[in-house]
Amino acid sequence: MIVIKKEFSGSFFVSGKMFEDDLGVFFDLDGHGVEIILENGDIITGIFDVPLFDDNGIASSYPQAMCKTRDVEHVNEGDKVEIVGVMYEIRSCPPGDGTGVTMIFLVR
Repeated sequence: MIVIKKEFSGSFFVSGKMFEDDLGVFFDLDGHGVEIILENGDIITGIFDVPLFDDNGIASSYPQAMCKTRDVEHVNEGDKVEIVGVMYEIRSCPPGDGTGVTMIFLVR
Protein backbone atom coordinates (compact mmCIF):
# COMPACT_ATOMS: atom_id res chain seq x y z
CA MET A 1 0.00 0.00 0.00
CA ILE A 2 1.34 3.45 -0.91
CA VAL A 3 0.37 6.34 1.33
CA ILE A 4 0.57 9.87 0.00
CA LYS A 5 0.11 12.82 2.31
CA LYS A 6 0.76 16.52 2.00
CA GLU A 7 2.83 18.04 4.80
CA PHE A 8 2.56 21.65 5.97
CA SER A 9 5.74 22.50 4.04
CA GLY A 10 4.08 21.64 0.74
CA SER A 11 6.29 18.62 0.18
CA PHE A 12 4.75 15.30 -0.69
CA PHE A 13 5.63 12.05 1.02
CA VAL A 14 5.03 8.56 -0.35
CA SER A 15 5.21 5.88 2.32
CA GLY A 16 7.34 8.21 4.47
CA LYS A 17 9.82 9.15 1.73
CA MET A 18 9.80 12.67 0.39
CA PHE A 19 9.72 13.55 -3.29
CA GLU A 20 12.94 15.54 -3.42
CA ASP A 21 12.15 16.81 -6.92
CA ASP A 22 9.78 19.36 -5.34
CA LEU A 23 12.70 20.92 -3.45
CA GLY A 24 14.34 22.29 -6.60
CA VAL A 25 11.69 24.98 -6.89
CA PHE A 26 12.04 25.87 -3.21
CA PHE A 27 15.80 26.51 -3.52
CA ASP A 28 15.67 28.12 -6.97
CA LEU A 29 18.20 30.94 -7.48
CA ASP A 30 15.47 33.07 -9.09
CA GLY A 31 13.49 32.86 -5.85
CA HIS A 32 14.91 32.55 -2.34
CA GLY A 33 17.96 30.40 -3.06
CA VAL A 34 21.60 31.51 -2.97
CA GLU A 35 24.75 29.73 -4.09
CA ILE A 36 26.72 28.10 -1.31
CA ILE A 37 30.29 27.08 -2.12
CA LEU A 38 31.39 24.15 0.02
CA GLU A 39 34.96 23.62 1.20
CA ASN A 40 35.48 20.89 -1.43
CA GLY A 41 34.48 23.32 -4.20
CA ASP A 42 30.99 21.92 -4.79
CA ILE A 43 28.33 24.56 -5.38
CA ILE A 44 24.89 23.93 -3.94
CA THR A 45 21.87 26.14 -3.36
CA GLY A 46 20.23 26.97 -0.07
CA ILE A 47 18.24 29.62 1.72
CA PHE A 48 20.46 31.87 3.84
CA ASP A 49 19.14 33.67 6.89
CA VAL A 50 20.34 35.49 10.01
CA PRO A 51 17.39 35.12 12.37
CA LEU A 52 16.87 37.45 15.31
CA PHE A 53 15.65 34.59 17.53
CA ASP A 54 16.41 30.89 17.68
CA ASP A 55 13.76 28.14 17.80
CA ASN A 56 13.38 28.65 21.57
CA GLY A 57 12.70 32.39 21.27
CA ILE A 58 16.14 33.34 22.56
CA ALA A 59 17.92 36.24 20.86
CA SER A 60 20.41 34.89 18.32
CA SER A 61 22.50 36.29 15.51
CA TYR A 62 23.95 33.03 14.18
CA PRO A 63 23.59 32.82 10.43
CA GLN A 64 22.07 29.64 9.06
CA ALA A 65 21.35 28.03 5.73
CA MET A 66 18.57 25.62 4.87
CA CYS A 67 19.81 23.09 2.29
CA LYS A 68 18.77 19.86 0.63
CA THR A 69 19.91 17.10 2.96
CA ARG A 70 21.53 15.17 0.11
CA ASP A 71 23.70 18.24 -0.67
CA VAL A 72 25.12 18.50 2.87
CA GLU A 73 25.36 14.85 3.92
CA HIS A 74 29.16 15.02 3.86
CA VAL A 75 29.79 18.43 5.45
CA ASN A 76 31.20 18.52 8.96
CA GLU A 77 31.39 20.91 11.86
CA GLY A 78 34.37 23.19 11.22
CA ASP A 79 34.14 23.04 7.41
CA LYS A 80 34.23 26.39 5.61
CA VAL A 81 31.54 27.62 3.21
CA GLU A 82 31.19 30.78 1.18
CA ILE A 83 27.79 32.46 0.93
CA VAL A 84 27.26 35.72 -0.95
CA GLY A 85 31.03 36.37 -0.91
CA VAL A 86 31.41 35.89 2.85
CA MET A 87 33.28 32.97 4.44
CA TYR A 88 31.57 31.08 7.27
CA GLU A 89 32.49 28.09 9.40
CA ILE A 90 29.91 25.39 10.00
CA ARG A 91 29.10 25.50 13.71
CA SER A 92 26.59 22.67 13.58
CA CYS A 93 25.03 20.44 10.94
CA PRO A 94 22.43 18.19 12.56
CA PRO A 95 21.51 15.00 10.71
CA GLY A 96 18.51 15.13 8.40
CA ASP A 97 15.08 14.52 9.92
CA GLY A 98 13.58 12.72 6.94
CA THR A 99 12.06 15.81 5.32
CA GLY A 100 14.84 16.16 2.74
CA VAL A 101 15.89 19.50 4.23
CA THR A 102 18.71 20.20 6.72
CA MET A 103 19.56 23.44 8.52
CA ILE A 104 23.27 24.18 8.86
CA PHE A 105 24.28 26.68 11.53
CA LEU A 106 27.20 28.98 10.79
CA VAL A 107 29.61 31.38 12.41
CA ARG A 108 31.83 34.06 10.80
